Amino acid sequence: MSSWQGKKFNQPMVAFEVPEHKGVWGKEVSLLSSDTPEVGVMAFKKMEQGDYYIVRVNELFGKELNKATLTLPGKIVDAYEVNGQEQRIGDATYSGNTLSFGLSHYTIRSFAVKLEAPTFKEEKIEQTAVTLPYDQDVMSYDNDRDDGDFAQGENMPAELIPDTITSEGIHFIMGSRVNEHNNAVSCKGQQIMLPAGEYTTLYLLAAASEDTQGDFVVDQQVTPLKVQEWTGFIGQFYNREFAKNGYTVTGIEAPFSKQDNIAWFASHVHQAYPSKNVAYQYCYMYKYEIRLPKGAKSIKLPNNDHIKILAMTVAKGTGEEVIPLQPLYDDFHSQPNTFTFNPTIHPMVNH
Repeated sequence: MSSWQGKKFNQPMVAFEVPEHKGVWGKEVSLLSSDTPEVGVMAFKKMEQGDYYIVRVNELFGKELNKATLTLPGKIVDAYEVNGQEQRIGDATYSGNTLSFGLSHYTIRSFAVKLEAPTFKEEKIEQTAVTLPYDQDVMSYDNDRDDGDFAQGENMPAELIPDTITSEGIHFIMGSRVNEHNNAVSCKGQQIMLPAGEYTTLYLLAAASEDTQGDFVVDQQVTPLKVQEWTGFIGQFYNREFAKNGYTVTGIEAPFSKQDNIAWFASHVHQAYPSKNVAYQYCYMYKYEIRLPKGAKSIKLPNNDHIKILAMTVAKGTGEEVIPLQPLYDDFHSQPNTFTFNPTIHPMVNH
């Protein structure tokens, strides 16, 4: 099996269905293309800093490649080679919308590329932030980790939370991160007024102290939502359980995949006592959406204080009608929830 055959098997193309529309790109558009199958694109992403993109490529056939060309969707106005830390290490050759380079066998190279601004105007989503009655502090700064409490003496790192969190074109205006200021709504059946206007969707930025659910009521329309825990693993494959000796497998935990839409995350949480950063205990905020009936005036929150609302935004004309035609995640629902595992334990023999 070739490298490309393996990639197509592991990462098949996903199709989406959208309503008929004119669009601005025409009948087809290519985000990135190569003039040779010897080149694999390992990454195409926004640079950590600035308005450049990172393109990471590798040679797949184990041969010297003197020249390869990538075609991008717009005119390149600047490009240079970078290392794994996105630091400039050399120049790059480009012309129009093409980037040219050579590759030694199995070599990886990365380039920072800046594209010319598009000539058409991006269609902006009409949206308005909802004013919230914050009643809980769930954040703290690193120099005062016992300031807030999301759950069980832990909270979100305020120094990593921006004034506005943007997820898929929706802007969430965050509450105050000043010490001892409330910045979340603990759901206890509150009634919250919505901005006037012909808005079609209400977006929630939320998380919960445990996996839970609640009914949100908009003008008599009930929308049940499952809300994910704010921290912990969001997915896991079959995980082995070991005996005390550290190598004897005694069981296998069932796989799972939580699929709520992550709008923000951090690599750690703050612990109040003993005060510390709990490294690699990730925390999350998720984006949820509720379709609004025409002329919606208010929303009643569920009576479930495990759910914390950090921001709300109403919007209209969003692309909520895009439908994936294949699964976007691994689905373990058809797998058994428990496993029977009967290992044979052999006594250790010294030779």
